[in-house]
This record gives sequence, structure tokens and C-alpha cells, in this order.
Amino acid sequence: MLFNGKDLPLRFRKDDVMSLDFHGLSADELPLTLFKLALKGGGVGEAAAEKLAGEKIKDREALFSALRDATLRALKMERAAQKRRQDEYTAWRTGWYVARALGTHQDYPQRP
Repeated sequence: MLFNGKDLPLRFRKDDVMSLDFHGLSADELPLTLFKLALKGGGVGEAAAEKLAGEKIKDREALFSALRDATLRALKMERAAQKRRQDEYTAWRTGWYVARALGTHQDYPQRP
């Protein structure tokens, strides 16, 4: 993601976002805090994320656009993970019913 003339990896991690206290942040602090989280999730170190977030942001619309794109990527990844888990469960369940019909369901692995 090109931001302020730099190519930055922006990615949200679920654990970081879930641990964030949204109510404790003001409207001015929230975009920069989210920007730091997206940088951290993208593999930028803590100190580098602080430095980049501390730089004067030339275009706030670019910041919001970058955060929106990172959010959409995180949402797509989360949905793909949910679908993968659902598909794994469906495959396990189908196999369990087949094993049950054959009378070998006691030997079938536990539910994922």
C-alpha cells in the first residue's frame, strides 16, 4: 500500500483489534491507533510503527483509504478462515456418518 510516498504493508490481526479499547480513544486518536495496529500486523516493528505514525500525515483521505483497504483484507481473510473451518467440519461430519453406518465410528477421530 503506497502511503505518504512509501510502500507500507498494512494488515490487521484479529487479536490486536479484539484487544483494542475503542471507547477509551478519542475520534482524533482512533485513526492513528488503527494505523499503528495495521503497520504492526504488516510486520513493521513497534518503534518503526510509532515513527511512521508520528510523521505528519499529508493526506487524511489516503490514511482512511489505506485503513479501509486493510480492513477489507482482514475481513476477507477472516471469512476465508471461517469457510475453511466450516468445510473441515462438514467433511468430518460426513465421514463420521459413513463410519457410523459401517459401525466403526468409535475409532473415528474427534470432532475438529
